[in-house]
Amino acid sequence: ALVFGSNHDPRQPALAIYEPQNGSKRELQIDAKYIRRAQWVEHGTAIMAPGETRDGIQGQLRINPSTGEARLFMTAKDLETAFEGVWSADGKIHFNRYQNFRRGIFHLNTETRERRVLYVPPPGVDVGTENLALSPDGRTLAFQARNDAAQTSALMLIPADGGEALPLLTINRPEVFLFGSFTWTPDSRRVLTARTRHGVSEIWQVPVDGSSPGKIEFPAMRIACLRLSSDGRTIAFMRTNFRSEIWVLRNFL
Repeated sequence: ALVFGSNHDPRQPALAIYEPQNGSKRELQIDAKYIRRAQWVEHGTAIMAPGETRDGIQGQLRINPSTGEARLFMTAKDLETAFEGVWSADGKIHFNRYQNFRRGIFHLNTETRERRVLYVPPPGVDVGTENLALSPDGRTLAFQARNDAAQTSALMLIPADGGEALPLLTINRPEVFLFGSFTWTPDSRRVLTARTRHGVSEIWQVPVDGSSPGKIEFPAMRIACLRLSSDGRTIAFMRTNFRSEIWVLRNFL
């Protein structure tokens, strides 16, 4: 199932759960002040999302997909970040960037509270974009390293338990990776990435063995939050468009 935010009522956070097998969709009101991009954990039996509880505590909220009940799983203070991050399939390991992302990317075992810094960006390198993606086998983390001085952005891979970070694909401005530009194929052998230039994205598959990347034919649009189903047959994404409106409100006092 695909889970995503629903904003019919800004005062009431909600999630939509879509079942691609039969095309059904249901909305789930969430007992929280707000939530951001949600993801499945515990092998699809629970949902985790950054947000804020009704009593004003920020952190990662664990959500019951049947009832919408949200409980605080870990505070942003304890995590040392309010960013989205990414979870292991069993919901026990969390990967994220520190709130001051110059401190790097970390791996946190939420049961033992053991924390390991995986990558500290060198001077001039920015890892601040929400582009963390964990391979389905749980062994490799993909992230973005942007170098504004060199006008480059790199899709980087690093072992999930720690090791050397290596670039898999580097692009040059004006081409960019928007947020959520990386997702893995089910066999953990390729990364799909949305490469965006002048507001139009292309989807490429990049083998992790260093073989040549290839473009996937896809309609021209601006793509973020790229996701691939566990069977590799369905792709989901957010088509991003910007629209401005000017409103006039009369006699409101």
